[in-house]
Amino acid sequence: MKSKGKIICNKIMYTLFNDVALFGLLFLTYSASRAVPYIPKFGVILFIFVIIVIPFFYLRRALTTAGDLYDSEDDDTLFVILKLLFFGINIFGFSVFFAGPVLALTLMGVNTFLVSGTQYYRILLLLRGKYKRCEVKIIDVKKHTVYLRKGVSEFFFVAEIRYDNDGTDSICIDRYTYLRIKAKESTKACLITYPFPKGRTYFELYPVN
Repeated sequence: MKSKGKIICNKIMYTLFNDVALFGLLFLTYSASRAVPYIPKFGVILFIFVIIVIPFFYLRRALTTAGDLYDSEDDDTLFVILKLLFFGINIFGFSVFFAGPVLALTLMGVNTFLVSGTQYYRILLLLRGKYKRCEVKIIDVKKHTVYLRKGVSEFFFVAEIRYDNDGTDSICIDRYTYLRIKAKESTKACLITYPFPKGRTYFELYPVN
């Protein structure tokens, strides 16, 4: 089973990689936006493509739930609408492309940090030992799309797990963990639970090699 040090190291590296990739994409888009009048048609097409990809990234992230127990009977309509409103606020961040270089870089850095805010909080809890850990067996993983009222939908990547006492749970995981589990033959995993504010528990699954 993975050691605490290896879990922390992997989490830090994964989070930093995501942040560097996102910041790099924002920086390249900003650079392209400044050079649009001077670059050939291909560059303009590439710039438009990236402008479309970034909102799609935020939208998928806003509508994908991870870290909670999965319950197909829950009505998350209000919660999803609130997340869509937050996504709408993120769109205002595109004003960064009309800002000066220093302000633009600052806003990109703040936005990148906010995207991974929960990740950094979990890293802090790991370092402080504020978590519980147990070995589980992965029974199955599936992708669910739940269509809610108001014409919105929510995406779930769900891992069904079994504890040593034969109890089971369905955990909402992120896409990266879902793809890792799908690619592995091993059914063993490490489940870490973090105490979050307002009595919430965050569930995180680490497949074992």
